Order: sequence, then structure tokens, then C-alpha cells
Amino acid sequence: MKTLILLPFMLAFSIPAIASSTMYEGQERDDCFSLYPHGDTAANCIYDKWQQSNKNIDTLVKNTARKIINNQSYIDPFDSNSDKTKGDIYKERFLQS
Repeated sequence: MKTLILLPFMLAFSIPAIASSTMYEGQERDDCFSLYPHGDTAANCIYDKWQQSNKNIDTLVKNTARKIINNQSYIDPFDSNSDKTKGDIYKERFLQS
């Protein structure tokens, strides 16, 4: 009976730990822990690298979306019932993915 009661709590508290564990793998982790011997500064280094990676991805997505809209191949109407162009539809689907 105890295990049935404790099982949901154990699962609920282990999921965030599993999700954040991917930040502590790979070359970034090795670089940060070799530069900073203390765990808290190394963790801050990993977090900063994660933030920079997110900014780089956001920039890449924005640039790609802008290129889609500016591409002359996509200025035709998507269909006769819509005011959207092929580029608008492609950009929406790209951003959703």
C-alpha cells in the first residue's frame, strides 16, 4: 500500500531531474567543469551556454522565416479562397514545427 502511495510522488519529483540532466552532458559540461572547479560556477557556465544556444536558435529561426517571406518563389497566392501567399503558409508551418 505504501508503494502505491509513494510511487506518484517519486515519479513527480524525478521527472524535473531527468529533464534537466541533459544540460549536464556533452562537450559544454566538460568545458565548464574544466574551467571552473566549483560546482556552482560550472553550473552557471552551463546555464549561460544554454541561454546563448537558445539565442542562436531563435536568430536562426527568425532569419529563415524572413528569407521565406522575401523569396520571390513564394509570392503567389496559396489558393483562391485565401489572401495568404505560399510564403505565409510556409512560414507558419515552419514556425509551428
